[in-house]
Amino acid sequence: MTTRTIITIFFKDMRDTLRDRRTLVAMLGVPIILYPLLFIVASQTAIIQSERIEQMPSRVAIIGDTAGIVAHWIKAIPKVTIVDTDQPDSDLVAGRLDAIVKVGPGARAMLEEGGSVAIAIEYDAAETTSNTAVTRLTEELNKLAMDIRKDRLERAGLDLDYAEPIDIMKENVATRGKITGSILGAILPLIMVLMVGVGAFYPAIDLTAGEKERGTFETLLSTPTTKFEILCGKFFTVFALSMLTGVLNLASMMITLIIQLAHL
Repeated sequence: MTTRTIITIFFKDMRDTLRDRRTLVAMLGVPIILYPLLFIVASQTAIIQSERIEQMPSRVAIIGDTAGIVAHWIKAIPKVTIVDTDQPDSDLVAGRLDAIVKVGPGARAMLEEGGSVAIAIEYDAAETTSNTAVTRLTEELNKLAMDIRKDRLERAGLDLDYAEPIDIMKENVATRGKITGSILGAILPLIMVLMVGVGAFYPAIDLTAGEKERGTFETLLSTPTTKFEILCGKFFTVFALSMLTGVLNLASMMITLIIQLAHL
């Protein structure tokens, strides 16, 4: 085995591969055009969908206290509409409802006696609109619960701190760049492995089965080279092309990400 022969085979395969228009499309067209286009379209679609869902009112059915204090609370919640239905469970599964609020009996009397009202919220976690509905209901009901707790403590002559002896505050000291780097550090290795694999797939097939189909592989075998030298030359060619594709994909995605973040 001679290094010169391997290098000759390597440059010969590199030259033939880079002359192939299909290979150039797979190596350059996909990372430079397709990935940024997919990323931009996907991100813009997600933003539009999120804004559309945010503007839509949440459809909520109340069971157990349709005309009581809890219904009055829910009516006051912005972007929440109370829907009357005889089959709330099936409507929730079918998507005609976003959430069901089930209230225990005697809610008003329970509150006046200083008790706790049991409220269960049923939702469909697989639906984005249902998740939005339960978030709106939970946030507003928690605010009401805090107001009621504060009012009870004031009537009893107690401070709010009496009911909350420990106040835990979380403060994030990480910068946006550090957080972004942490996220990219978790997903980029997997993406890079996939990119390198995709970059090696087509050249590997073309330099073996493709050459045999074109009738050029027999010509290479007729030269005074060993099979191991041919194998090494083609291996280094595939390795170099896969690394090149990986670098191009990474550069394209980073540029696209920087452009997207600049518009936030």
